[in-house]
Amino acid sequence: MGAREHDAVRDLIANTFSRYEPMAVAVGQSFAEFQAVLDLFVADDTFQDLTVRARLAATGEIVGVMLTTDFTMPLPVGMVGLSPNFAPIGGVIHELEAWYIDAKSPPPGECLDLAMLAVDRAHGGQGIAQRLVSDCLKRGAAKGYRRAITMATNQTSQKVFQNLGFKELFSVSYKDYTFDGNRVFAAIEPDDRTALMERML
Repeated sequence: MGAREHDAVRDLIANTFSRYEPMAVAVGQSFAEFQAVLDLFVADDTFQDLTVRARLAATGEIVGVMLTTDFTMPLPVGMVGLSPNFAPIGGVIHELEAWYIDAKSPPPGECLDLAMLAVDRAHGGQGIAQRLVSDCLKRGAAKGYRRAITMATNQTSQKVFQNLGFKELFSVSYKDYTFDGNRVFAAIEPDDRTALMERML
């Protein structure tokens, strides 16, 4: 991936998540913090291999990304400590991942992790998100993956994945979740939970 494409993918996801992802907004995770974290993800070979992009036919501009990796892959080296606001979000993700590992224990090469889905708001309502997920699942199946999971953090993404055959297995309630004794996500609304969803391929 060239530097220009790296930056386009990174900035699209960083802009989408820092402005619209419920937990990131609740803790004040900034665009710059997302950029720093995503620089590590986007540069990782495993993410590059499984990630899909949507481009405008006329210009080649990237208007959608489904950032994807193998579920068993560890976080990129150097991520911990880059964003002080990430800890509560990481706590939710860790809790859901632990439940999934206890239930399924997928080995490497079996389970796709659809980590971050972003579509440019100027191109919303065109089915881009659905096509990105569908293309990602096809690519994963061709590589021998048997299942896919995602952690959908809002009602919109939950609906997208549900419409594509994903089923909710576990969830963490924003109202009830505590981090260091504080209900850090209690004010989030109308979204009410992060849902770990799975689909067989």
